[in-house]
Amino acid sequence: MTEKFIRTLFLTGAIFNWAVGLALAFQARLLFELFRVTPVPTEPLFLQLFAWLVVAFGVGYFWVSRDPAGNIPIIKLGILGKLSVVLSALACVLMGAVSWQMMILASADLLYLMLFWRALGVIRG
Repeated sequence: MTEKFIRTLFLTGAIFNWAVGLALAFQARLLFELFRVTPVPTEPLFLQLFAWLVVAFGVGYFWVSRDPAGNIPIIKLGILGKLSVVLSALACVLMGAVSWQMMILASADLLYLMLFWRALGVIRG
C-alpha cells in the first residue's frame, strides 16, 4: 500500500460518505427503496442527525487524504465509525428490525474499515 494509494483511499472514502450522507439527508426513502431495505426508517430527526454525521466523517477522511501521517487520530476514529455502522446494521438485521439488504449498504463500510485498518498499519510502519 503506497502513500498515493492511501491518499486515494481516503479521498474515495470522503466522496462515498458525502454521497451517502447527502442521499440520507435529502432522499433517504429512495436510497432504501433502491436497495430494498425494509422497513424504511421514518424517524426524521435521527435520520438527519446520522446523515450529517456521515457527511462530517467524510470531511475527516478528506483531511486524511491530504496528510495521512498527520491525521492518525482521524483514521482511528474512522475505523471506529465504520465498525459501529457494520455492527449496528448487523444487530438490527439479526433482531429482525430491518431486512438483510441493509447489509449490502453496510458492506461498503466493512470494506473501508478493513482498508483503513491496513492503511493505519502501513502509516505507523
